[in-house]
Amino acid sequence: MRLAGAALASLAAALLAWRAGTLTRGGAVAATLVGTAVLAGTGWPGAAALAAFFVSSNLVDRLVAIRHPAPGEAKGSRRDQWQVLANGGPAAVGGLLGVAEPGLGLWVVSASLAAAGADTWATALGATSPHPPRHVLTRTPVPPGTSGGVTLRGTLG
Repeated sequence: MRLAGAALASLAAALLAWRAGTLTRGGAVAATLVGTAVLAGTGWPGAAALAAFFVSSNLVDRLVAIRHPAPGEAKGSRRDQWQVLANGGPAAVGGLLGVAEPGLGLWVVSASLAAAGADTWATALGATSPHPPRHVLTRTPVPPGTSGGVTLRGTLG
């Protein structure tokens, strides 16, 4: 019954996010799978960490998009299945670990979502920097979006 309840709650949350325009259809399917694994394995504490990541990341993306719209960005701030799995996949693994070892599972869920949130915030806020990013190793200026490029705003984010 725990799995069925987790799946139903995750599906409801994913459908709400899809209707709100924060997930693509594929993103909603992936979010349902991630949410089910997290909720079934770690319960409401894991689900709360997942919700905090998802809500805060979407708020930051939307606030930045209002002030600094990205030209030519086809899907905008809607997350597709690949983005959901990249950010939520490790949390889903943590949820599965939580079935056998609840403490470890919750730790993996929380740590992976903290890392994903930090990356999301850094990317969104770094894009608003008035200065070009610099490569983290060489300190030379690089075009925005270059792997390894950092800005002070992104680092603070």
